[in-house]
This record gives sequence, C-alpha cells and structure tokens, in this order.
Amino acid sequence: MLLVLLGGSQVSAADLASTNAPLRVIYPQPETENDPRARYPLSALELALQASGSDYRLQPSAAPMHQTRALLLLEQGQSMDVVWSAPSVAREQRLRAVPIAIDRGLIGWRVLLIRHGDAGRFAAVKTLADLRALRGIQGHDWPDLGTLRNNGLDVSAGSSFSGLFAMLVRGRVDYFPRAVSEVLLDVEMHPDMALEIEPRLLLYYPSGMYLFVNKNNPRLAEALHKGLQQATTDGRLQALFDATYSGLFKKLSIGQRRVLRLRNPDLPASMRAEHPGFWYPGEVGR
Repeated sequence: MLLVLLGGSQVSAADLASTNAPLRVIYPQPETENDPRARYPLSALELALQASGSDYRLQPSAAPMHQTRALLLLEQGQSMDVVWSAPSVAREQRLRAVPIAIDRGLIGWRVLLIRHGDAGRFAAVKTLADLRALRGIQGHDWPDLGTLRNNGLDVSAGSSFSGLFAMLVRGRVDYFPRAVSEVLLDVEMHPDMALEIEPRLLLYYPSGMYLFVNKNNPRLAEALHKGLQQATTDGRLQALFDATYSGLFKKLSIGQRRVLRLRNPDLPASMRAEHPGFWYPGEVGR
C-alpha cells in the first residue's frame, strides 16, 4: 500500500484520494414527477454545496421513493447520501443532522386544507379543544403526526402522499394540516379536487427542515454545515427564502388568523439550541 507522510502522520493514498474526490450527493427522487415540494429544499441543498467550496456531484436516486424508504437507505449507507426532513429525537439518534433549519421553521406553521364548502364547519373553532372534535390526516412516517396527537388532536395516518388528499376529499377526515410553504402548491397540484384553504386558523409548533446524512459521513455533514453557515452569513439563504416565499404570508392572511399553539415534545436539543437568526420569526423553543 502506498503511504503518504502528511503532517507527521501516515495516510494511505486511497484515503487521500477519497478525501480529495468530489462529494457524491445522492438525494431522494420525489414520489411524483416535478413535485413542487422538492424545489426549495433541493435549491437550498445545492446552495449549501456551492457555498461550502467543495467539489460535488449532485444527483437524484435511481427511483422515486417515499420518506421512510429514503431515511432507511440513508441510515444503512446504501445509495442515499442526504435527505431533507423535519427532525425528531429518534431521527437524530439514527442519523447525523446538519443543525440549521433550511426553511427557517416554516414547516411548523400550519394552515388547514379542507373540502370546498366546509369552511363553515370550522367557524366555531377557537381553541385546540374545539379542533379535537374534528379529524385530521398526516403521513404515517411524518414527525408531525406525533406532534399533533401529543396535543390531543384526532389525526389519522395515511401511507401515501396522494392518498392523504383522497381521504380528505372522500370525507374520511375533515382537515389536512399543511405547512404555509406547501399549501398553495397543494391546491395548484390538485385542480381536479374540490379543495380549499380554511381562512381563519393557524397551527404553530416549533419545528423545521433539516438536512440529514449518514452518521459515518462527516465529510458531507461538515461541508453542508459550512455551506449553510456561509449562505446565512452572506445573505444567500435569505435571498433564496424570500424569492421562494415572498408574499406567502399576505396571500394566506397569516396576520389575521387565530393562532393555536401546540407543544412539540419531540423537538431535539439541536433545534432548541439553534441560533435564533436562522428562524422566521424567531419563535422556536419558546
């Protein structure tokens, strides 16, 4: 084996080549073609890689996959290098989180997607206790499911993203809490479904979207962390955020909504400790 003397230590040529090789960054191909939910996190991922100064090869997985499958492959180190997702205590035990919320916490700001013509059913909802009389829906592998249930809400679990909308339209559930960064796209993606956005309520709980890598991939984790810190400092992450979500709060009349605050007992310590400047509007952990 060829050895190179580096800083007084012997390093194999293979190790040195691996360190200098471009970062391989495989991310999960979205479940549906041209899924708009992937646009912002993928842009933030690419921005982090660019800002890190590292050479990299960014590519989608060979096949579309849902979140559970992507996280499992990531944990096993098989054909997956990074996944964006809301964190939980369990996920941070299994994977390595890059502790900067790329969405500045918007995933924890939720409005209700409902059936067209059902807004009157929600007119009397003023508290979480009132909302408990109705049934919601979330993905079975989403951390949000546990958060909503831990606050006493009646929430069913669905196994596929498209199935969640079908359950709502068919009347099996009453509402589908969606992040303010997602809900307008949801309506746009399902023009053939009789859906509308409930106009009065806003659920808020501390959460955010992290990039996760395998625990044995510190090189990628450090590059992403360095890149996100740099993009935050120089304003590029804020510019991407503004370009994507500018006008969102006005369109959804967020300032006029009744806020129902929820606890998030599964919020990991890394997110509680995150610098408040990364957050919008700086309320995480309060």
